[in-house]
Amino acid sequence: VTVSVSQYHISSFTDWILVQVNIYKDYDLDNNPLWITTDSELDSGEMVRVAFYNSDWDHAGGIGIRFYNTLEYVLYECSSWKVFPTTPPTTVDIKVWKITLDKT
Repeated sequence: VTVSVSQYHISSFTDWILVQVNIYKDYDLDNNPLWITTDSELDSGEMVRVAFYNSDWDHAGGIGIRFYNTLEYVLYECSSWKVFPTTPPTTVDIKVWKITLDKT
């Protein structure tokens, strides 16, 4: 998994680690959700991207979240940009995203 996001330790989670941008990290998304934290605000123009690669280093999709005037997401290789059905509360500084794999 190549990660283009900064993560921050949250006190209620004890095994979170800081992930540097544009690195490759083995990750078992089949058995473990991917947790990402962001402090981006709506209409900031910021974006989070996580790209997935298979064992042969072929691109295997990914997820993007962008903070435009609407909160949008994309599943790379599967969809175009879509508006989230709900918007996170603006009173929360740190947002926690849980990414899981569903093969159905």
